[in-house]
Amino acid sequence: MATSNDLLIKQRSVIEFLAAEGCSAANIHARMKTVYSEMCISDCAVRKWYRFHKIRRHYTSLPHSSFDGFEITMFSFSSYRCSLIPV
Repeated sequence: MATSNDLLIKQRSVIEFLAAEGCSAANIHARMKTVYSEMCISDCAVRKWYRFHKIRRHYTSLPHSSFDGFEITMFSFSSYRCSLIPV
């Protein structure tokens, strides 16, 4: 049987995949609820990870020349922002 941590990782992967396909956060949560039922993460958590993957996808798809002289730091979950720090 999968541990709760394994289940969380799987659900985050589902969110990443479906967000990349263009599904909305509400649609992702509804689809996950049918599969995982009571083990599904909350709607709020789905929206948090959805925003994280959308932001990460945006910043990693930018041309590298956009970041000359800057380093991308880790994303902040409290503000859902990416910080650029001069190198």
